[in-house]
Amino acid sequence: MKRRKTTPLNPIEQAARQLNEQHERFGAGFYGDGKFGGRWFQARIIDRAVLEVMDWDHWTPVPDGTAFHDHNGRPILTVTYPPQEASAELLPG
Repeated sequence: MKRRKTTPLNPIEQAARQLNEQHERFGAGFYGDGKFGGRWFQARIIDRAVLEVMDWDHWTPVPDGTAFHDHNGRPILTVTYPPQEASAELLPG
């Protein structure tokens, strides 16, 4: 059997996977912290850079530093976006 090559996930992709697995395991969704409150049920990545979560009606971008916890208040993860690199066209000269 051939071994399938996999590319490593970036931290935002890992966060989406972890949040989706949390919901699949317990079926209770996941909850944002005080600055990004609400109950969320699914996570996805946009352009390999932005994490979005869904409340069954709308997809919403997640702000940097948002902490998510489970239905019992146990922490799941805190979203940390990697630093943005300066675009070559914005650099002088």
